[in-house]
Amino acid sequence: MADHAIKTRGWTNVSAQNQHLDVYGVLETPMLYKLGQYTQNEAVKRLAICMYRSCGQMIDPFGSQGEQLQQTNFAQHGDMSNVYKLRGGYSEQWTVFWITAHFLHAAAQFTEMGIDLDDIQTKK
Repeated sequence: MADHAIKTRGWTNVSAQNQHLDVYGVLETPMLYKLGQYTQNEAVKRLAICMYRSCGQMIDPFGSQGEQLQQTNFAQHGDMSNVYKLRGGYSEQWTVFWITAHFLHAAAQFTEMGIDLDDIQTKK
């Protein structure tokens, strides 16, 4: 994934055992942004936007994205006879559309809050 310049800052961790990066945290981004507004903390607001944008990097033009990036010796498909060949995979064959639904839900919440994500620039 590093060869494709994917950024994982803001992604949430699903499994303490397997250390999978997952985009489930996108559901929390509108409330995290609202927390930044309440506390007048620009860093928290930037993190919320960073999370929203970075978690959607793998969504294809049809709205599909595999559930997780596999960061450890773990697999859900294919030849699993050599665990050392399993590190760092990604399964697009097992795609789930809850990711698209979560992004649409978060986008709707941002819209209800009057936040236009296209107008917000993240600072590096």
